[in-house]
Amino acid sequence: MSQNGYLAVIKIKKRYKKPGDPHSKKNVLVRNFSASCPFDKMVTDVTEYKIDGKKILYQQ
Repeated sequence: MSQNGYLAVIKIKKRYKKPGDPHSKKNVLVRNFSASCPFDKMVTDVTEYKIDGKKILYQQ
């Protein structure tokens, strides 16, 4: 590569930053996953959406 004048591109590693308080929301379910009927308790964790190729973070 050096004979042809090419240089290797080295990418700098990005460090992960921890959020300030990861458990800032109230724990309503309290790990009680049993339900009396189907679809009584539905839980999901969506922290970001991808719209038109751009990331949009969900914050309340």
